[in-house]
Amino acid sequence: MMARSCLKALNDRFRSIKVTIYNIAELYKGAYQSENIALNIQKVEKVIKDFEIIYPSFDSIKEFARTSAELESKGIFVPVFDLLIGCIILSADDMFYTKNIKHFEKVPRLRYVNWESDDISDDSKGES
Repeated sequence: MMARSCLKALNDRFRSIKVTIYNIAELYKGAYQSENIALNIQKVEKVIKDFEIIYPSFDSIKEFARTSAELESKGIFVPVFDLLIGCIILSADDMFYTKNIKHFEKVPRLRYVNWESDDISDDSKGES
């Protein structure tokens, strides 16, 4: 499923789509890396206007520090933005939709749905 189709389906189902401020940063970065920057910035601003933006909390930053240390001790690398996004979701005890399974499957305790297959992560992985 393409991102736009997934967003529409999620909006129809939940009536509200939450994204982290880091997801917004990644959307803008993609727009600035594109050939038609102005058009793609307009597209980003159109699509995010209906989102509920989630900002990092003290608890999510503590979760980031704990999870980052845990992963580093095991030699596992997750890009910083992806780990911050995951830890905001973890601290909110929430689940999220992504197609970026390669990075998020490495984050212990994180619950997500692969929007391309509707596969739900095993939220018990990494439990101690």
